[in-house]
Amino acid sequence: MNSQTRRSSSKLLICEYLLLIHTVMTYLLSSSASYVWYLNFFSIFTAAVIFWELFVAKGWRLGPEWGAIFTPLFMIATMGLIAAFFDPITKGFAFKIVYAYALALMYYSVVLATGRIWFLVWGLFASLGFIFVSQGLGASSDAIDLGVRAKLTLGASDAEESLNVNTYALICLMSVAFAMYQFFEVNQNIKGRVLRFLMRTICLGIIAVALQQIVIVTGSRKGMIFVFYWLVVFGLMSMRGRISLGRFFGAVLIALVLGVLSLVALYFSPFFWRFEELYYGMTGQVTDEMSYVARSEFIEVGIEMWLKSPIYGDFCRMLKEFGTYSHSNPVELLINHGIIGFGLYYIYYFIYVTRFYLPCIKSGVDFLVTRSVFIGCFLLMFFLWEIAAVNYYERYSWPVIGALLGMAAMDIRRLRAVRSQHFSR
Repeated sequence: MNSQTRRSSSKLLICEYLLLIHTVMTYLLSSSASYVWYLNFFSIFTAAVIFWELFVAKGWRLGPEWGAIFTPLFMIATMGLIAAFFDPITKGFAFKIVYAYALALMYYSVVLATGRIWFLVWGLFASLGFIFVSQGLGASSDAIDLGVRAKLTLGASDAEESLNVNTYALICLMSVAFAMYQFFEVNQNIKGRVLRFLMRTICLGIIAVALQQIVIVTGSRKGMIFVFYWLVVFGLMSMRGRISLGRFFGAVLIALVLGVLSLVALYFSPFFWRFEELYYGMTGQVTDEMSYVARSEFIEVGIEMWLKSPIYGDFCRMLKEFGTYSHSNPVELLINHGIIGFGLYYIYYFIYVTRFYLPCIKSGVDFLVTRSVFIGCFLLMFFLWEIAAVNYYERYSWPVIGALLGMAAMDIRRLRAVRSQHFSR
């Protein structure tokens, strides 16, 4: 849906249609052990088509940008594979990490080669719409607590195959973010007032459905907190790159007003008690909210595990000893890969900021600034989300991260082109 590259008007490729199907399958099938292998095989097929269509048939090349971002990530994956070689019981987990980063590279390549993200955006929208319509999740709040988790995965046969509510909240937030982006980019992408009005209406409908799902259905505290976050981002994006202190505070003020209205809705929702219990837990009072208690204990135990092998870590130690994970990305990285893996993972955020984000922000080119605000805020959400969730190998996140990095690399190439035109005059 992005028209800000020279190639965005070219003919749609087969791999784009395959990634549309792949995106829907990712968000509907990943939590179901009964179906996930179909997705894995389809991923391999899609990767083969991308390689043939882009790199062989068209002779396209990734260029220099991808190495800076993906080299640290693939080094983490390599550390996992080496550990799995000496401990075969962790082999599946190691390949899970490889798979996540391979997904990111697939989406990165197609976005950068075509200048389009429609397959990811509409795949997300279709997944959200399917869950909302087919599973009856638009029901009144009185019915929400009757085993809703088991309904969130296509083909789920038991609780073990259900889609985690925090993961579903993240899917909703990603849909909100891309709906906001499409809302502001509609003038560049669509001709005709009627079609533009229709597209903006669809975007607002997606935002409304996603917000309803977060507040009423998931009960995810992280999801509700990031609703306010995206309200502020919506205000920033409305400035179209012309950001000033006054406009920023105006955006924050509007977000606060909408936030107060959202708090009123939250107060009357069936999940307000979770915030009360979180408050009691954080202030040292007695709490029955096991999510906060369990996460705190997992982090404490995880730090102890890491200190026993601080440099290289002990791959999957938490999983082998407790059958679960630490519920915190930094802690999980320290346990599994030590301080080396921790540094390799978080350096990719630093590389993005220094090599992609700041040059575009400083360029003064409106559309580059606007896109950089959107991409930067999106990646910041992932960074903050990971504090209380393990995300570095999750297949739900990495297609989106790959696409965002592809957009960032595309913008850097545009910036180089703008500068070369300027200096050639």
